[in-house]
Amino acid sequence: MGKPNEVLATEAPIPRYIDVLMHGMRHLQFLLQTDSSARSALCGKWPEHLAAFRPALAGMYDFERGEEPITLPEGQSAR
Repeated sequence: MGKPNEVLATEAPIPRYIDVLMHGMRHLQFLLQTDSSARSALCGKWPEHLAAFRPALAGMYDFERGEEPITLPEGQSAR
């Protein structure tokens, strides 16, 4: 996918289309695991297509300190 857009430290980040798409896919996976209404709507092939994505809680990690995103453990859902 390449490197993110470079900005100065004082500038707001400029997300790429792929960044927005990946965020959306992770959010759908999160909803699939935690929201019964979304689970009903995301039927058919959706669970199969979203299986590769792992939700990450925004703001719950700091890459500067080498921390990884907090994710739901493999095979576990909040159903």
